[in-house]
Amino acid sequence: MNITFVNRMMGIKIGGGESFDLNLARALKKRGHRIEFVVGVAEDKEIFLEKEFKTVKIKTPYLRNLHYKFPPTNPLFKFISVSASMIDGTWFENKAFGYLKNGKSDIYQLCGLSELGERLEKAGRVSSIFWPGPPSFRRANSIRACSLHFAQGDTLKRLKMMVDEVYEINPGIDKETFYPPENRKDREKVKFVFVGRLVPVKNIPFLIRSFKRALKEFKKMELLIVGEGESEKELKNISGDNENIKFLGFKNEKELSRIYRDSDVFCIVSDYESFSIVTLEAMASSLPVIASNSGYLPNLVRGCGVIVESGDEEGLKSALLKLAKDRDLRERLGRAGYEKVSKNFDWDESAKKVEKLYEEVLGL
Repeated sequence: MNITFVNRMMGIKIGGGESFDLNLARALKKRGHRIEFVVGVAEDKEIFLEKEFKTVKIKTPYLRNLHYKFPPTNPLFKFISVSASMIDGTWFENKAFGYLKNGKSDIYQLCGLSELGERLEKAGRVSSIFWPGPPSFRRANSIRACSLHFAQGDTLKRLKMMVDEVYEINPGIDKETFYPPENRKDREKVKFVFVGRLVPVKNIPFLIRSFKRALKEFKKMELLIVGEGESEKELKNISGDNENIKFLGFKNEKELSRIYRDSDVFCIVSDYESFSIVTLEAMASSLPVIASNSGYLPNLVRGCGVIVESGDEEGLKSALLKLAKDRDLRERLGRAGYEKVSKNFDWDESAKKVEKLYEEVLGL
């Protein structure tokens, strides 16, 4: 099959949806399918994707950062935030449609772009939507116009309220990249690590404040924060000059895998996560997880980590101290996480399921 992936953010910022599309495309390519990407870029320069796939870059303004500069805390800011997001998305979709309407792909795999999918369907194309997060009910009509929908985690519940058929396709893990160390070394300090975008929904101030409280009782701990984003300056201010908290910036997959193997505990305390691929990566590296009781995180972490209530600094402090002081517990939970990922999350199996859905919707 000829498959075109369309992802607005792939050439700008990599998040869960972009990671999913990239790895699914790699798995489908291994199965013999011809893959093309159409992506948004903020500036016309070479991007990593071009080394692996035919890539069409659409230069459009990236206005969604205004959501962080003008958080929707009052009617004016909400208007600015929503308007910027709509302009951003519509601009990209118009340009993308101008290219795609003349394309010859068998199916168009879109990351959350149901309005674009509706336009393609009207032009006689077949669209499939992967949903990295729950869509708004305002998009129900365009969602119903598309041929195929799949998602995972918390997003499935929302979609099932809008369309009759939604398919669960879990992400996999690149087991050649993310794997446990042969033995985790004893070291002077227990290393806790966060990986993700530095944005408000990740609730990183909660993690930093709780970690600083825990440090007062147990000095042999270190917190590594991996990622970049709009909240970085604020987070560094909260951390102060604490030498036990380190900001490592963005890391590629190989660098990230080494960080996981050289760490002891993974932390993700977001206000909401529909799913979390970085949590799977950490579990595949046999790290125990401290996670907030939000979204789909409890389902992922159950049996291989500790769940805390969002905003409960005392509870998070206790969890940090409990895992810092108990190596046996860390190893036991880490092994459980590794086994869970190994049994249930595989990119080739996910690609086979998507391939079958494509064949069914195309009548092959």
